[in-house]
Amino acid sequence: FYNVKYSEITEVALVALCVYTLISVFSSYAYKWINMSLKEELYKIFEKNFFFCCLLLIYIFVIRDIKLCSNFHFVMFFIINFVLTFIIHNTVKQILVKSYRKSDYCERVFLITDSSGANDAVRQLIQIKNWYFKLAGIAIIDKDMKGEQINGIDIISDGTDYIHTVLINSFD
Repeated sequence: FYNVKYSEITEVALVALCVYTLISVFSSYAYKWINMSLKEELYKIFEKNFFFCCLLLIYIFVIRDIKLCSNFHFVMFFIINFVLTFIIHNTVKQILVKSYRKSDYCERVFLITDSSGANDAVRQLIQIKNWYFKLAGIAIIDKDMKGEQINGIDIISDGTDYIHTVLINSFD
């Protein structure tokens, strides 16, 4: 930032903020990020930041003075922005998922299965890594396994009372 006026830096910062906001709002990524895997999210954050930096470079070189930003500053900005975006996304995602799962809006799923398929069914439901439903209980219809657990999920019903359990309980 050699001989650069404070107003020029402020102008570039405001333009950058506007461009970044527009990219965030109009990208399809904005609506899907909570369900993305780590690899997908890293790729999308990289892609979004790369696009943002390209637009910012065009603005700086075409509209503003080329002395406004050195290569080092620009690369550091890209790296810091990438890392901070990833950290903030994951922190917000964890907070949202935890608070949603505790809310009344989270769907509670009651799994009804037999003992031979219970472990696989529970494992598959847990692997979905969703945020919109929670496995709240299990009914094993061919054995009385009440009080036991499968992968940390309580077996709360058997083949004789699972309909009553579904109708009466809210699985909180």
